[in-house]
Formats: sequence, structure tokens, C-alpha cells
Amino acid sequence: MNNRFHKKERICLKRDIDELFARGDSFFCFPFRCVRLLCDDSCDRAPVSLLVSVSKRYSKLAVRRNLIKRRTREAFRLAKGRCVPCDGRRAMLALIYVSKKEESYETIAKSVGKILSETASLLSVSGDNA
Repeated sequence: MNNRFHKKERICLKRDIDELFARGDSFFCFPFRCVRLLCDDSCDRAPVSLLVSVSKRYSKLAVRRNLIKRRTREAFRLAKGRCVPCDGRRAMLALIYVSKKEESYETIAKSVGKILSETASLLSVSGDNA
């Protein structure tokens, strides 16, 4: 399995970001607030796309914000194998870091893994009902 974090796994388009925040459901999984949207696209996109945001409000230094984003992307890269494509279904995730302190990689990895496993179960359940 290829463990790279490909361009097609990133949410970059403003149209996709607006759709994610307008129609997605939101939940909390410490240290993230996650916005998730399940789509029925049949194009060549990845089964799970990711957007990572760290607010300047909670982490003043850009060096610290970038560290948190790198840790989050690395945790996603290693755990993305849990979400397998299911009949053209895909998910868009926005992970918004809300902790006031810098959390360890283990905490971030556990949280990202939990979010991805829940998303995988939703993709398989909704794919079976269709």
C-alpha cells in the first residue's frame, strides 16, 4: 500500500471547502473538532480527503501551528488504510485543532485513528444501504 499523502487527498478547492462546512456534520474528538461530509462522487478522488486547520487563537507561534499540522497529516497518512473505498462513496474531513496546548503525537494519532475508523464504518454502512 502506498502511504504517501497525495494531492488528491487534500481539500484545496474553495468550492469543496464551502460545501463541507455548509452540509457537513460536526462532532468533537479531543483535540479536534471534526466536520465530516459523505459524498456519492464517482470521480477519481481519494476515498477520504482531509483539511487541517490550527487557529492562531490557540497557538500563537507559526512554528507550533505547523508542527501540529505536520503531526496531524502524519497520523492521517499512517491511518488512512482503515478507510477503503466503497462503491464510489467518499468522505471529506476537516480537522480543526481546538486544544490550547500542544498535544503529543500519540494523542493526535489516537484521535485521528478514531475519527477515521468511525468514518470507515459510516462509509460501509451507507454503502450497504444504497
